[in-house]
Amino acid sequence: MLSKNEAKIERLYDKSRRGFLRGIFSRATIIFLIILLQLVVVAMSYLWLHQYRIHLQVTEVVLRILAIIYLFQSDMESTAVNTWLLIVLPFPIIGTLLLAYTKLDIGYTGMKRAIQSNIDRSSGILKQDNQALEELKQRHTSNYNLVQYLENVNGAFSGISSHEDNLFPKWGS
Repeated sequence: MLSKNEAKIERLYDKSRRGFLRGIFSRATIIFLIILLQLVVVAMSYLWLHQYRIHLQVTEVVLRILAIIYLFQSDMESTAVNTWLLIVLPFPIIGTLLLAYTKLDIGYTGMKRAIQSNIDRSSGILKQDNQALEELKQRHTSNYNLVQYLENVNGAFSGISSHEDNLFPKWGS
């Protein structure tokens, strides 16, 4: 017999439908099938690459030797060299590619080149006002030292004397 509260509840999903379809479409079954598919792909790639086994082994040995020579000749710290050896020795192809990627540092060098290009292009635009610099030296020595430091670092930094100065020329003037 149902109580008053249970009689008022309308069920949207009948839990009594447990059977074959619920087992097939459960998350565990789907995850199991995805893992099984991954194992099949790995096995098929192994069988496909088996015909190139000699070439891959020679490539692994060459990459391993080149990576070891590079690591011992580099000026890296010994713990970093040991860490890279732990990556390169068991996985020479992936480890050497990762080592080359981190040493080339493509993103950083590109960004550094772009920033330096912007600094070079703007260095002629930023002219230091000697009167403002002298006033800064008299009133705020720490700010003056900061301006001098930044000017020596990249050669293009100017200080201004007040907030009322126009930093950009007005159109048509």
